[in-house]
Amino acid sequence: MARNKIFCFLSWNVRGLNNRAKCCIVRSFIRSSKVSVVCLQETKLSSISLDKFQSFCGFYLQEFRTLDATGTRGGLLTAWNNFLFDCIEHWAGSYTLNTLFQRKADKKLF
Repeated sequence: MARNKIFCFLSWNVRGLNNRAKCCIVRSFIRSSKVSVVCLQETKLSSISLDKFQSFCGFYLQEFRTLDATGTRGGLLTAWNNFLFDCIEHWAGSYTLNTLFQRKADKKLF
């Protein structure tokens, strides 16, 4: 009998990631929760470098896609563990960030 793997997803309105202390809180929670996929809203970041990404996601989540903030409004980020999932497709709307994943273990899409 095949065993089912349980994946943990996190969705969080972080209300800004410009503050070093907030980045540490987010990183600590992501690490302790052992999430597989995280979706962050209201990042308030106009762009996200790899260094900035690692400041709040650490090294546990390796891949990410973003919808940059406009001024001090908005900002979306989806990040995932690339040992578990591949990003097959992603697309952004004015206020949305959509991602199609494929589990590496069984090639199922979600």
